[in-house]
Amino acid sequence: MNEKKVNIPVITATINPEPPLPTQILKLINMRNKQQHKFKKTRALIDQENYTILAKQVREKIVEYKRQTWTKLVSSFGPRIWSSQSYWREIKNRKKQKSIGTLVLNDQELIKDEDKAEVFRVEFVNKLNENEKYSQSFNSAHKIFVENFIDNNEFESLYTDKSIRLITPTEIEMVIKKLNSKTSSDTSGISNRIIKKLPHNFICYLSILFNKCLVENKLPSGWKTSRIEMVLNKNDEKNIKNYRTIRSTPCLMRLFEKILCNRISDYLKSKNVLIKEQSGFRSQRQAKDNLVFMTQKVLESLGKREKTCCIFFDIETAFDRVWHKGLIFKLVKIGLPYYLVKFIQNYLSNRTFCIKVGSFTTNLEKISCGLPQGAILSPLLLSIYINDIPLLSKSPNNFSLLFGDKLVYLHLFKKIEKESELRINNQLKELNNWMDLWRLKFSLDKCTYSIFSKNFKSGEKGTKGFNKEKLKLFLNNAEIKQDNQPNFLGIRFDKHFTFKNQVIHLKKACAKRLNNIKILTHKSRSLDKQALITIYKILIRSLLDNSLFLFEVLPKTWQKKLQSIQNGALRVIFKKKDDFDAEILHKWAKIEKIETRAVKLTKDYMVNCKLNKNSLHQLLVSNFKSHSKLNPRIKTLLG
Repeated sequence: MNEKKVNIPVITATINPEPPLPTQILKLINMRNKQQHKFKKTRALIDQENYTILAKQVREKIVEYKRQTWTKLVSSFGPRIWSSQSYWREIKNRKKQKSIGTLVLNDQELIKDEDKAEVFRVEFVNKLNENEKYSQSFNSAHKIFVENFIDNNEFESLYTDKSIRLITPTEIEMVIKKLNSKTSSDTSGISNRIIKKLPHNFICYLSILFNKCLVENKLPSGWKTSRIEMVLNKNDEKNIKNYRTIRSTPCLMRLFEKILCNRISDYLKSKNVLIKEQSGFRSQRQAKDNLVFMTQKVLESLGKREKTCCIFFDIETAFDRVWHKGLIFKLVKIGLPYYLVKFIQNYLSNRTFCIKVGSFTTNLEKISCGLPQGAILSPLLLSIYINDIPLLSKSPNNFSLLFGDKLVYLHLFKKIEKESELRINNQLKELNNWMDLWRLKFSLDKCTYSIFSKNFKSGEKGTKGFNKEKLKLFLNNAEIKQDNQPNFLGIRFDKHFTFKNQVIHLKKACAKRLNNIKILTHKSRSLDKQALITIYKILIRSLLDNSLFLFEVLPKTWQKKLQSIQNGALRVIFKKKDDFDAEILHKWAKIEKIETRAVKLTKDYMVNCKLNKNSLHQLLVSNFKSHSKLNPRIKTLLG
């Protein structure tokens, strides 16, 4: 008998595609149907009246039930709404999950689950082999040096303290409290909801298990196996290229990872290991840090009648290309405690995966490189791996930014000179050499550069408006393409830095999401106004919030367009015509205007940066104070 089913209470976490009606309503429907059948036989007036009364009660009860269901769903998102991700996840869970349909490969149809799984397995193995084959072209001398250092255990002599800090039940309980209850069950049927309901004595057993793994430096083989399921990412379901992977790992392993991830993060913070330019995968840091820094620097440059060259780099499949022994080498160099280094070394070795399609699961395949997709430790380990990536030489005109594996170089200048172009290319050579040492490569098609300037001229070669402001920059002997409309961390820039492209994108994206609200306003949905306003905040205002840090520097025309998005949504919710007073709508909805919200969000962001001692923001503020004295006309995001 399965001990897990006996000792641990099973909790069903799935959401029914269409929740059944309550028993009371079903009984009322049954009574209505019987009364209808009786009326058809007797044709008596009293039977007709009774049927009419019951039918009305059924309609009212169903309407009220639907209203309560939607209200409960909306209230589950909480009062502070920053993203629409939770909404779409709930809606997706309520839909029936479709199985993978017929695939077409080389003009042959694949119908059986085992055939589909085998195709995906071969595709995945080919990618792993491609990474392994490409790695042979990197610096071999450095590879031999690092491998000897790790394989011969030379790093062990660097550690005088090899003690292990054991995990306590209290530490486990603190992590369990923060687990997300809505995650799905793993292959063994255990979910976070089950873990959160474990009694204290069971958590003590978990601490014994985790400590045994640390002391013996071993992990159960099942904890290092990922089950991969394929999910359709694009419309054409017959093409295998249109599917993405979702990996599920045991919940107990994820809990173990979370505990050790907290310990590694605490060490990095106490030793100030991660560079201030890195804003990804760090507590109290966010993408807005990089966006505000970049935008502010370009505004300062334009205010001084200068230009800014931004080079955007994209590391090709960074998580899949991390060199295991190179990562261990870097963990030793930053002085990570010995027992954590040994754990990660074991954690990355002998990892396997299998592909599951329908009821069929393939045999296990070995993974020889890269970080586990979806694992708690992977983002933090990637940050450590690229932490020593070369940045632009520090000067008042050079800056660098990192968000995960997304790197940006900023170079401020008055006019293009060969010397500045040469300096940047020398920096790019140093960057390329670093990539060669650590067995990574750039996706050259996605690496671009942009020049932001107020007097930017554009046109075709040979015409009057031909763009003369162009740099010849090379990366791995290939010239970097120029892009006058770059997209960085969700913000669409333009060559004049007016943010016109971003506002147009927001208008289109919000218009699509407004269609969802129009559907929900129909009387058959039975949603009250407050629920609709909450859905507006989830779907549309969360999208606007990501761009509101730009509000103060936007032209008045674009500011009005952003406000018109909110006005239009409120008119849909309250079912009013376009000429209805927007002021009254805002009072009814008890919602602030876009300008007021932009000021509030900016103020909150500045306060949080100050409280959390955001080093990147501190650098930005100190530089701005010196520049603003020289030129008070410089636009600013800093209030």
